[in-house]
Amino acid sequence: MADTGVRYPATVSTVKETGDDNDWVSPANVGADDALYASITAPTFDTPDTSYLLKATNFSTGVPVGAIIDGILVEIERYCDSGERCNDYDVCLTKDGSTRVGDDKSAGAIFNIGTPTIVSFGGAADLWGAAWTRDEVVAATFGVLYKMQATDANADGYVDFIRVTVYYTEPSETEATARLAALADLEAIKSARIAAQANLEASNKTRLAGQSNLEALSKARIAGQSNLEAIISARIAALADLEKIISARLAGRADFQEAATEEMARIAAQASLEAVISARFAGLANPEKLTGARLAGTSSLEQFTSLRFAGQSNLETSNKDRLAGMANLELLSMIRVAGQANLEKLTGSRFAGRATFEHLGGEPSTSQLAILKAG
Repeated sequence: MADTGVRYPATVSTVKETGDDNDWVSPANVGADDALYASITAPTFDTPDTSYLLKATNFSTGVPVGAIIDGILVEIERYCDSGERCNDYDVCLTKDGSTRVGDDKSAGAIFNIGTPTIVSFGGAADLWGAAWTRDEVVAATFGVLYKMQATDANADGYVDFIRVTVYYTEPSETEATARLAALADLEAIKSARIAAQANLEASNKTRLAGQSNLEALSKARIAGQSNLEAIISARIAALADLEKIISARLAGRADFQEAATEEMARIAAQASLEAVISARFAGLANPEKLTGARLAGTSSLEQFTSLRFAGQSNLETSNKDRLAGMANLELLSMIRVAGQANLEKLTGSRFAGRATFEHLGGEPSTSQLAILKAG
């Protein structure tokens, strides 16, 4: 069995727990065997007052890797002034620097020795009711928790040092090799785990990037679909406008055809009127044909009148060309009036011709009388 030798704490502090009354003065003095004391000398330290918890940690035990912990010895040099009594209230070990682990070795022992005395707790085969590993006893948080209680009024207590000795069994060469191999395997497992975790993080980043790209593609697709719908809507609207334009053009063409028909009727009526006028002038030249020309003129006039009414009917069905039709109708009426005036002139010419017959001597012939009567 091997041991670490006595080890002193590198870190000392105090903690006030529930019910504690007095703090320690110069608690760091327990870190060495040098007759310098952490003390409580306040007149208020009376029975059953307890001191603050004195924490001694960071012992740097130096236990070798693979060692088996066999026991832990704690030694405390403390005393109380002569004629005054104190007792050990807490003597415990800790693994994390604050939590009590295993047995409390204080046992409430009362002391009133006026000179410093070293008291031992635990031993070479005493694990304090807990299991210990090499890593736990070499940790900076491994330590001793100590608390003192006043048994008399105005007691004065002192602690010179708190020290630890760890007892352990060194591993055999084979065991040490196996443990080193196991430790290497453990390190390899840790490295593999770290690498796997790094790969997982990289995979997660790739997945997140892919998901982000997918979301961007989805947004672009939605935007493209919206644009396509807008284009389709615009084309439908343009098609509707085109249909309106075609309908308007067809309506305009129908109006144009109707107006052309009316214009052709007007031209035909004017041609008939001109034929009537020509016939009447021909009658002036040849009185014998006067009656036939008159009858033809009357018939043409009636045809002209019919055409005028037809033009007026067509004019009423076309609102857009109504004004133009009315203008044409007025023009035709003026032509009719002019034609009637010409007819009256022809009639006057006939009577003048008859008077001429009478003036020229005598009675007209039978054929001449027939023409005059017919006139």
